[in-house]
Amino acid sequence: MKKTNSSTIKLQFLVVLLHGLTSSIVGGEKLNVNGIRLVNGTQPYSGRVEININGVWGTVCDDSFDIDDANVMCRMMNLTATTFESSAFYGPGLGPIFAQEFKCNGIESHLKDCEMVPNVECTHDRDISIVCTECGRLEIRNGEMQSISADGRNVKISCIDGYISNVTTSICEDRSWSVPTMHCTLASPNTKIRLVNGIGLYDGRVEIFRSGSWGTICSTSFSWREAHAICNILFGTRSYRTYYTSSDMYGSGTGSIHIDNLDCDGYETNIDDCKYSRDVSCNDHDNDVAVACNKWPMELVTNTRLVNGTGPYDGRIEMYVYGQWGTIDATYVNMYDARTICNTHNASLAMYYTSAVYGQGTGPILSSSINCYGERSHIRSCYGNSPYGSASHAHDLSIACTTCGVPSIYNGEPISFNGNELTIACQMGSLPKQVTMTCLEDNSWFQEQKCTPHLEHPLPIEDILLQNGDLPTEGRVELKVNGTWGTICGKGFDSADAQVLCNMLGLQYKSFSTKASIFSTVASGPIYISNMTCYGTESHINECSYEISNNCTHYDDVTVKCTGYHLDITDIRLAGTNGPYHGRVELKVNDTWGTVCGTNFYGSEASFICHMLGLPTYKAYYGYSFYGQGSGPVYLDRLDCYSSYTHFNQCRYSINDYYNCGHNKDVSVVCYGPTLNISDARLVNGTGLSDGRAEIKVNDTWGTICDENFDIHAADLFCRLLGLRAAQYFTGGIYGEGSGPVFIDQLFCESDDLTLSDCKYLFLNKCSHASDISVVCN
Repeated sequence: MKKTNSSTIKLQFLVVLLHGLTSSIVGGEKLNVNGIRLVNGTQPYSGRVEININGVWGTVCDDSFDIDDANVMCRMMNLTATTFESSAFYGPGLGPIFAQEFKCNGIESHLKDCEMVPNVECTHDRDISIVCTECGRLEIRNGEMQSISADGRNVKISCIDGYISNVTTSICEDRSWSVPTMHCTLASPNTKIRLVNGIGLYDGRVEIFRSGSWGTICSTSFSWREAHAICNILFGTRSYRTYYTSSDMYGSGTGSIHIDNLDCDGYETNIDDCKYSRDVSCNDHDNDVAVACNKWPMELVTNTRLVNGTGPYDGRIEMYVYGQWGTIDATYVNMYDARTICNTHNASLAMYYTSAVYGQGTGPILSSSINCYGERSHIRSCYGNSPYGSASHAHDLSIACTTCGVPSIYNGEPISFNGNELTIACQMGSLPKQVTMTCLEDNSWFQEQKCTPHLEHPLPIEDILLQNGDLPTEGRVELKVNGTWGTICGKGFDSADAQVLCNMLGLQYKSFSTKASIFSTVASGPIYISNMTCYGTESHINECSYEISNNCTHYDDVTVKCTGYHLDITDIRLAGTNGPYHGRVELKVNDTWGTVCGTNFYGSEASFICHMLGLPTYKAYYGYSFYGQGSGPVYLDRLDCYSSYTHFNQCRYSINDYYNCGHNKDVSVVCYGPTLNISDARLVNGTGLSDGRAEIKVNDTWGTICDENFDIHAADLFCRLLGLRAAQYFTGGIYGEGSGPVFIDQLFCESDDLTLSDCKYLFLNKCSHASDISVVCN
């Protein structure tokens, strides 16, 4: 038998391998692209795209081609995509058509990283062409690129038939275009647009007028950009509340479906400035587009009135806007907003209702909320949001004002007003159950009885908690007295009083507010304390002085923010895996290891954990025990950190006893490995000096690199260690399996990484030598 040396075997194996890579074009998902060039244009800035597969040049079909595909192609030439042209714009090619469709995300560094569809039906009449520059994308609306200068810095466009533009040239200067978006508009625009069947003035089904009739828009590809554009065209505002791609909310149209695939950039002032198709895919009106725009109606109010009341000062509040009377949805109205409405009518608030007690209106709902941010003199000083969707006349704001001034209500809440008599329900802990206040003809209040607390200082306080805060260390202060929870009035309240409240909770004081309604829902129950006076050193409220009787409302409730629960954390580790840089987060407290609950654990917290270990972060697993459940205590919950913090005691967190989180929600993180000290590199078991299994020397030990996530840029950085450049790389250990450690499981090299040691990587200790990467340098 004739002997065959190992080099001959490897060469034969490479021939078979390269043949297989070429053959895989027929049914594979990625192409082994060796190079790219632009032909028939002004190289290297424009031209027909041609790619090289194993020494053969061929073209790419324009099927589903987009700017993301173009960006990857331009990136291979160290440029950025400006635009692309279909239908063999720079002439048809002659070689094979390698791909019918590329599916790039736009972030890939090389075409070989993009999924593709092999060509089965495309001809050279559909060869794709691209334009690359240093300035990036140039948006061309209703037109196409006519020419690009020899240096790639001057682009001229031409408009399609029926469209014109007063700007046809854009210049690339300082890496940006002088005109980044080139608009061609209709020479004689004639399309009208309107919203139909809306709840208010700025929402409804979108209809356009074409060919003598009103019709709808099919929702294919409709997004927030188109909603922005429609609101801008109709009302001069790019703000929108929401949009709908079905007719469920605003009903189906009855005319024609005029257009489909509406494509806007959001700044248009005429619907004809957008792209769209007249070939409609919708078969019925089930997918008619609807939009709700956001216009501040309060600044447009020219008059207000109270309707269906007992007199001039109570009733359903209505506003006059654009010649129409409309109502206000009361769902999100508070006392200060109601007071502002009464001030508008030169009266004072007696009470308001969040349902239509004075009957439902019939006009538009002009606002879904009022935000006065405190008491104002006129409703025009407030802000409002346009209604949409679930807004209903059943919640029309109804209000009762009075000429007797703001009633001083002690220890109770108003429940009804008949024009001159206000009925008040006394709070729990006060007597009697109800009292009345009468508005006299001289515009003064008369009251025989007041709600009087039967409690005295010191109150029998059973418990204290913070309610409705984002963290357990903050929120509205509530006290439990005789089994009933109540609040503290903010009148006379200061930081020393807040310090005592935090002391009672075993915490440290941070800040306070005396307008709890701004931060949370309005409380119910008694208001136990007013005019609280403390020195700040007391350990309990009852060591301070305070008043029991008050005329406060729950809009004056106190909120505090405290800090604390600082555990004596002496160590941190990642457990549950066979690698040191990924695993379940465990903390050491009093020589006992425990875990962290995943509630409110996000990217910044994961970055903080890895930062504590001296590593950059890759990924977090929260809400479930990805690397298994721990066995010790769950020490803390709702961790709130910045990645730049250096210790847990800079963070905010709650002890787990508060929420009783289980090990099924133990947090896990994956960190990138520490910087590798690569002192040498070599190619092993190859056909010569320039190809073989890639091995690196770290801390005087030779090892390999796993092929997962490896790309041509990583190959190039490896070859630079040898003073060479990369020509190709191969996965699957084709030059044989190494015997040392696999130093890298996944490699993440960026375009600005200058050496292989600069690249981020994962060491998960799970890659075998069967996946050793091999490289060809030249």
